[in-house]
Amino acid sequence: MGKPYVRAGVGPDSYDCSGLVSYCITGKHQRVGTTYTFIGWPRVSNPVPGDICTNSTHCGIYIGGGNMIHAPQPGQNVKVGGVQYHKGMFFVRPPW
Repeated sequence: MGKPYVRAGVGPDSYDCSGLVSYCITGKHQRVGTTYTFIGWPRVSNPVPGDICTNSTHCGIYIGGGNMIHAPQPGQNVKVGGVQYHKGMFFVRPPW
């Protein structure tokens, strides 16, 4: 939380959205995919904390209650935000 958004960031000092998701699901500061990778993963209709929220332009980690942790955009920091504020979001789960 609070780390700045930086394009192509995979941590630990900064993140972009898919870099943050990659870190959250692996615990490693290396990219396992991009938003386009994640949209191809198995969709879930009843998300649980830890699932991935994604659309064609953004992704984050679902934490429950309609919220996600995400790296929003340049000039903003990693924070909690509402999934509903991002059009077309759906939920996926890693295939492993």
